[in-house]
Amino acid sequence: MNIRIGTDLRGVLAKPEPEKGIVCSTKDYAEAKVMEHALSVLKNLKTNYGAEIFIITCISITKPKLALAGGQWLERNRIFEELGITIKNLYICSARAEKAKIAKELNLTHFVDDRPSVLIHFPEEIKTFCFSPQEENIEDFPNFCSKIVYSWIDIETAITPE
Repeated sequence: MNIRIGTDLRGVLAKPEPEKGIVCSTKDYAEAKVMEHALSVLKNLKTNYGAEIFIITCISITKPKLALAGGQWLERNRIFEELGITIKNLYICSARAEKAKIAKELNLTHFVDDRPSVLIHFPEEIKTFCFSPQEENIEDFPNFCSKIVYSWIDIETAITPE
């Protein structure tokens, strides 16, 4: 099984404080925890299934402090070390639709994001997971076909053979 999985950062790896809903400011990154089971699931996919792991996140070029805060969050939580990846596995784009283009260029097999507006741009050959969608109404996207998941365990179950 050849697994090449990509994941968003905010709201998927970085868990916002419950009352915030999403990580959208430098202060939010300072307070954000690692999403439950994210690292253990990704490490399991890498160790037991040979998965390659990539982080693809969208940060507006008008918000350089947010990009810095995201980098500090990755460093503070030792995400690269924990997952056994390098900064070469991190891709930052300035438009949400660019994530699909990057994923296709990386030949990803799976991608996890929390926004339907991102996932509708992905080609069918990349299996997509919509992680606890909160900010957008799925009914607003008639062509939406991602699997909705509420935990990293759900993702692991969907990807790994029984």
